This record gives sequence, structure tokens and C-alpha cells, in this order.
Amino acid sequence: MTRFAWLQSKAQTLVVAGLLAALAITTGITGVHLSHLYHQLVAPCIATNSCGLAMDEFFRHYSFLQNALMFLLRIA
Repeated sequence: MTRFAWLQSKAQTLVVAGLLAALAITTGITGVHLSHLYHQLVAPCIATNSCGLAMDEFFRHYSFLQNALMFLLRIA
């Protein structure tokens, strides 16, 4: 019975595993740079409570990644 269930859902399982692997690789590559940008742009402005321009600059760097994730959320 387990073999039959695996044969029925093998394609879906492999597609989801591939998507999760791609997301993990993307997060690993961009995460370090994104953390550096946050500490360089946004963290200093928290003390002065004027983060509008810093947040805009921070989100401008990864607008493509943000739009891609929003697209994935819409089709999911």
C-alpha cells in the first residue's frame, strides 16, 4: 500500500522538494547580503526614528526577490 501511495504522489513530492531546495539555495545566497544591508542601512536609523528613506533603499535592493516571492504566494 505504501508503494502505491508513493507512485501516486511521486511527481508532486519531487516538484515540491525541488521548489523547497531552490528556495533554500536562494535564501542562503541572498541572506548574508540582505543581513549586511539591514545592519548598514536600517539599524542606525532606528535610534533616530527616521527610517523611511533607509527602508526604501533597503527594499530597492531586493525588489525583484520580493516580487518573485509575492508571485509564488499568489499561485500557491
